[in-house]
Amino acid sequence: MRETVKRFSLWYLIEGVLLVVAGILAVVFPVVSSAAAVILLGWLLIVSGVLQGISLIGAHHVPHFWLQLISVILAVLVGLLFLRNPAQGMLTITLLLIVFFMIEGTPSGSVPDCIDEGAVVLFVLVGVLHRELASAMPNVVAG
Repeated sequence: MRETVKRFSLWYLIEGVLLVVAGILAVVFPVVSSAAAVILLGWLLIVSGVLQGISLIGAHHVPHFWLQLISVILAVLVGLLFLRNPAQGMLTITLLLIVFFMIEGTPSGSVPDCIDEGAVVLFVLVGVLHRELASAMPNVVAG
């Protein structure tokens, strides 16, 4: 282990410097880095959806086949939507993070054990907010 670290220490140093530079650039240019993250996430969703779809070929006997097929379709669809309009993708991710932090920020005793209905209501609310904010501010990122 120690020999391997010594042998590749220059590469570790280069990697560290590149990551620090990338972090500084992300702070200096937040819109560009956010758009790049949305585009990367879009491609990741497309590739993972296609690979999951390929793995489902000929696997009709697996448990929950139809749910996995719906997951494939949603992953590819959301990935394509992120690539088509990164600005709305940034807004969607922001709203989903807001909902996530709101749920995580509530004390555990105040949230019922079964939050399925609440989660559905929150995600519908996020969809409505996304639609309204996107129509109200069409050129937020594009300028």
